[in-house]
Amino acid sequence: MRVLLVFFVGLLVGLSVAAALLYFNPLTDVEAPSADDAQWLLYDSPLGSNLFLTHRGELPLRSNPDAVPELWESTIDGTVVLLVELRRSDGSLFGLGTRISALSEDTELLRNGVQLDSYWTVSAPGKGSLFVAQQENVWPVLKEVVLPTVYFTQGWRGTKGYALNAGPLPTGHGLVLGATGEFRDQRGRALERYELRRYSGTEGPVDMSAELGILLPPPAKTEAKQQSAP
Repeated sequence: MRVLLVFFVGLLVGLSVAAALLYFNPLTDVEAPSADDAQWLLYDSPLGSNLFLTHRGELPLRSNPDAVPELWESTIDGTVVLLVELRRSDGSLFGLGTRISALSEDTELLRNGVQLDSYWTVSAPGKGSLFVAQQENVWPVLKEVVLPTVYFTQGWRGTKGYALNAGPLPTGHGLVLGATGEFRDQRGRALERYELRRYSGTEGPVDMSAELGILLPPPAKTEAKQQSAP
């Protein structure tokens, strides 16, 4: 009996130490990449302003519209699809953004936290479209807000800002690829910033604002302009 007691106490201590190492592991901290002179495109909480939101049905996110099909098939059951309006800082509409997100296969909790792969398709009427591929380490949000809310409280309120980008570019930025219109053949960087103010354990980020930053090189001079230059 004593041997079993010592075993279970040792196991409990070992699990507690392992959990503490995971929770406070400095290797999973996120250092925000430089914002430079990004063009910021704003969107609000996906719960309140989305045009379309669906997932496998088990996440604490309210789908919209209510009758939207759930992504329960085995090949896509870990995916979240979101459609939002993207607005400039003055509130004017820039375009529509579709974001597809899923847990990354590169996730190693001890080394790089919880990695999320996200892919944006941004369409701007009269301007063109572009594609954004990015990785984010969402462990800081899970550690500071989501897990405490799920296990200890009914909801979280406060103000926390996050910049979670972790690649795929070496600088930590996401990759921007121009697709059509004035963005065609352009290549640049992207990052996202979030301000979380209220989180519900059953509904998700009830009050949140987010910014998608697009960093593209200045447009090159056209051949005609170059020929007309003295």
